[in-house]
Amino acid sequence: MTAKQSETLLSCILENEGSYTDSVTLDALITKIKQKREISDGEVTDLIIHIVNDKKEWHVPELINTIKSLLNINWVKIYEKLDSPNLIIDIRSFNKILKIWSYISDNQSLPYHTFFTQWENKEAQEQFLIFYIENRENIIDIRNNIYLKPIIPLSDLEFEEEIFTSSSSVSQHSSEKRTVVQCDLIQTHFNCIELFECISKKSKKLSDLLIRKIIFISPEWGFFGLSTIFPTHRTIFEELFLSNLKREKFSILGFLDKRDPAFLIQCLSDARDNGFSLNKLLDITLELKLLPSILEYLHPPFFCFEILILSSKRDHLNLNIWISNTFKNKGDAFVQGMIAYITEKTKQSTNNGEHISNEPFSMYISNQT
Repeated sequence: MTAKQSETLLSCILENEGSYTDSVTLDALITKIKQKREISDGEVTDLIIHIVNDKKEWHVPELINTIKSLLNINWVKIYEKLDSPNLIIDIRSFNKILKIWSYISDNQSLPYHTFFTQWENKEAQEQFLIFYIENRENIIDIRNNIYLKPIIPLSDLEFEEEIFTSSSSVSQHSSEKRTVVQCDLIQTHFNCIELFECISKKSKKLSDLLIRKIIFISPEWGFFGLSTIFPTHRTIFEELFLSNLKREKFSILGFLDKRDPAFLIQCLSDARDNGFSLNKLLDITLELKLLPSILEYLHPPFFCFEILILSSKRDHLNLNIWISNTFKNKGDAFVQGMIAYITEKTKQSTNNGEHISNEPFSMYISNQT
């Protein structure tokens, strides 16, 4: 049986003011409706939306507990249906949405992912994203949210620190290791890929606004998040990347290395194209222990060969042995890469009126042909 508009769960509750505050009255009301027909998920969603929008204070804990005791509700699906033209989001309703879920479940993660999909009610979603980003309270905790994929796993935000202790009564020193968490990074609601993917699909004006808000609060998470949606907002990402290079933020760059070393190498190459010192880039490469990845990927080729030649000059790499081993493993593809590098390097030097020697590359190629 389909409920008429006047017989919906919401309309029945509104007609019985006692059900606002009295759980017994509400229990009797829902039971009466159930005797006539099933109460749909859509009716529960409409009720939640009304409570969220309503300036009147509802006794939400009693209402939710009564509904849970009488109806078999999939609350995640209820929240998935909040994309309604009737939903109005302001700071009060935003907090209500979060608070209502705390009454629904003490241990189940709030399904934030439902707010990061493509919504029909674009205005409501825009406001939700703004309040979500600007929220500084502890009510948003996504560290163990089963619906969201972290940009950086929780375990990667921990490191071991050795603590040395000594006793004045005993001339003995000891040490112990403890796990330290980088709290400024771990206690955040920005560590989810879905948030940045959602932002990337918005209009340029809106997405720029949201990204700038995140960066204002946490430049680190703005940087991490932008790396997941690159090349969207490429200019902003490159600004942050160059800033991290200049300030030698090795811990931040190290997280990027763990997530995608090939992408980090490409970013370093782009920094070189933007005039960043090759010597400085090698220092950073060595600090991050990135040289093995460069040896493996060899992409972008020109930048990688530049770094490898410079590292050999500093005695960090035996170039002859590496060339020989890499040729055995990669064959003609590697030789073609070397030829392309030598050709480009020679062209650059000719244009600059310089003379360079491409040994040992040239010597090795001539020996193989």
